[in-house]
Amino acid sequence: MLFLFLLTASFLVIGCSSKKEKADMNLEKAQKVEIESLTDSSDKKEIEKLFEVMKMDKWEMQSVPLDTQQGKTFKMYQEDTKKLSESSNDKKELHEIGTMTVYKDVSYVEVEMKNKKMSFKVPEDVAKDLLQY
Repeated sequence: MLFLFLLTASFLVIGCSSKKEKADMNLEKAQKVEIESLTDSSDKKEIEKLFEVMKMDKWEMQSVPLDTQQGKTFKMYQEDTKKLSESSNDKKELHEIGTMTVYKDVSYVEVEMKNKKMSFKVPEDVAKDLLQY
């Protein structure tokens, strides 16, 4: 019985360690979006509206054509994953998790997360809406 208790306690201590763990992040988990030099929003409804406009299910992975001019850059932020030892009242700091660049005159978007860049061809209406956002 004591062995079982010690084993359980050690799993809890290891599982709840205060080490900073890298969470599997994706853009839709962003809790703040900063639109380069114009505005930023941490309003959940505004962020949800942005991702509805993006229609990410219609994106196709393709390289951005050469000599393409960048249009607008979106910076995505997220809180660190809540640890068991932390109070829910603690104010969490937001950390940048990625950027998304929309290109002018072509329907392409480039996403950079975790030091990886991916480019996508997006529907024309999506690119236009993002540039006007």
